[in-house]
Amino acid sequence: MAITAEFLKQVYLFESLPAADLEWLIVVAKSRTLLAGETLFTAGAAADALFVIQQGTVEIYSKGQQEARAVAMLGSGAILGEMAFASPKPRSASAEAKENTQLLEISYTEIGRAHV
Repeated sequence: MAITAEFLKQVYLFESLPAADLEWLIVVAKSRTLLAGETLFTAGAAADALFVIQQGTVEIYSKGQQEARAVAMLGSGAILGEMAFASPKPRSASAEAKENTQLLEISYTEIGRAHV
């Protein structure tokens, strides 16, 4: 699925960005596909990117001592992993595709380079 400025403008985090910044995001964002049941990230893992769901559904869950507990179900336009950019800590929850899902991945390294 192509990354477009029109799609990015629909994402709350990017809706007020100028055209030049949207074009930069299109260049640095990587397209990523997850199959249903595939894990995007796990709790405790290093947070090195944020993700935007283009198509599909991702469940955010935390694991208790006995079982996993769903925290959120996210769909098209939702952002995952942005909290770690403001406070670089390990992931606090896990994320799994509930159906085949297309995402954008934007590394924190790229974001940092843009603001140097």
